[in-house]
Amino acid sequence: MIKAVIFDLDGVLTDTSTYHFAAWKETVASVGIELKASFEPELRGISRFDSIKKITDVYLPKTSFKTSQLESLAAKKNEVYLEKIKTMTEADLYPGVLELFETLKHKGLLLGLASASLNAPMLIEKLGITHYFSHVSNPALHPSKPDPGLFIEGLEALHVSPEQALGVEDAPAGIAAIKAAKMKAIGIGDPKTLKADVVFKTLADIPYYLFD
Repeated sequence: MIKAVIFDLDGVLTDTSTYHFAAWKETVASVGIELKASFEPELRGISRFDSIKKITDVYLPKTSFKTSQLESLAAKKNEVYLEKIKTMTEADLYPGVLELFETLKHKGLLLGLASASLNAPMLIEKLGITHYFSHVSNPALHPSKPDPGLFIEGLEALHVSPEQALGVEDAPAGIAAIKAAKMKAIGIGDPKTLKADVVFKTLADIPYYLFD
C-alpha cells in the first residue's frame, strides 16, 4: 500500500530548468564558455557545484580551476537565477499539479520534496504549494543525484519504507536516485531516456490508481 509520494521539483512540478540553464549560460560566458543548448539535460537534477564542475570539465578541460573559483561561479549563477525567478507564482505550476496534490491529500498520502536545489523552499512558497509537503529534504546534507540521500531522508522523515513510497522524477540522475533508494520510480518525460518503472509525458497524465 502506498503511503507517500516524494517529488522532484524542477521539470516535474514547474519549469525552472529553462531559468537554470539561462543563468548558467550567462554566468559561464564570463569565463569564455559558450554553453550549447544540447548540454542542458546534463545539468538536470545535480547541484550547482557539480554543475559548474561538469561544465568546466567539458568545455575547458585543460584549464585548472580552484575550488574557490568554481564556488564563486556557482554563487554568481544562483544570483542570476534568483533574479530570473522573482516573478514566479502559482500560475507557473504545470497543469495537473494542484489536482494531483488534492487527490493525494484526499487519499491520506504524505508528500515529500527531494529537490537538488537549495532554493526549493523559497520556490515552493512562491508557487503556493508549501503546505502540501510534510517534508522537504535538505540538499546541503547529501551528494548530488544519483546519490539516493535526498529520497532516503524523505523516507525516514515520513516514516515509510521504500515499498510504501513512490518517487517522481524527470531526469535520469533522479530516476537512478529513486531506484538506489529501493523505491518505485515514476518518470516524467521521454521513456527512451528515463529508466523508470513507468513513464508519462506530463504529471497530468498520471492515472490516480497508481497511488492506491
